[in-house]
Amino acid sequence: MLFDKLFILILNLIVIVKVANYYGTLGYGTYQYAVSIVAIFDLCLTFIDSRVVKKRYIKEVPGCVVWNATIARLLFSGLSLFAVFFYLLFCNEDSVYTILFVVLLSNSIICNLRFGMQNRYEYLLKTKKVVVASNLSLTLGCILQLFAVYIHMSIISIAFISALSSFVTLSIVYIEYYTQDLSILLKYNTFLQSVICSLNLRNIKWLKKAICAH
Repeated sequence: MLFDKLFILILNLIVIVKVANYYGTLGYGTYQYAVSIVAIFDLCLTFIDSRVVKKRYIKEVPGCVVWNATIARLLFSGLSLFAVFFYLLFCNEDSVYTILFVVLLSNSIICNLRFGMQNRYEYLLKTKKVVVASNLSLTLGCILQLFAVYIHMSIISIAFISALSSFVTLSIVYIEYYTQDLSILLKYNTFLQSVICSLNLRNIKWLKKAICAH
């Protein structure tokens, strides 16, 4: 785990220096400015405290807590979008900054989609699953950013690569959660239990008919 952190730290440092040197103060400065403004609009998301969410696992169904926490995050993201709309309407920035801002804001929303699942893994002390997914996507993102610099793509491509990296992390965490924690979902979902039981009964009846036919 320590080697992974050191590797990601060094790789990020190399990529940041390379990207900053290539795009210069104007291009990379605009990118960082957009990142900072998006972070300000994300302040309202701090109302969904992860420690408060973890306390709900004791009293409520874990699957419901995961979904409710994620939906709450998305609702606050939706509220911030109204402020974003007025900000873009009156900021009078150029098209490059506007595209960067929208893409980075989308990246933030993608990150919020995995909040519930990530919080659940933290509660179960299984954060390694999230860390591995994050490290894989960060490595992929760093490689793609270096490639974007190599083929002389615009600074906008760096924002798109960041969003793609977050989407890869979300996909891996989602697959991990719903393949390994399916038993938890079935435990509290009576509808799925009834469907599975009916399918099993049908399979048994079909086997009996096949045996009798022979």
